[in-house]
Amino acid sequence: MKLTPIGTSMEDVVKLIESKNEWRIVYTLDFGFVVDRGRARVPSNEEITENKTIGVKTIKAYIGSYSDILNISNMFNKHVEVYWGFDDNSYLVGVGISKSSDSF
Repeated sequence: MKLTPIGTSMEDVVKLIESKNEWRIVYTLDFGFVVDRGRARVPSNEEITENKTIGVKTIKAYIGSYSDILNISNMFNKHVEVYWGFDDNSYLVGVGISKSSDSF
């Protein structure tokens, strides 16, 4: 992301999230995240022990939602969450996005 390039400190990412009215931290983790089929998520215990994660610490934040009412297949709200992964020194090493949809 342009707002948080690789090497950004964890402290600066938290400050950015807190400065945005619609953004909020969902949680922080003492392990990294994984990207599976193009979607960021919390890793399984196996993925953690096999060092398949991005970073060793994670911040997950909700950054908003949108809808595309002109496209019937995408008319439900899309909720967007961002995972920031950090190294042992709390510097950013990767960013992942996760989108989920409302449905009936």
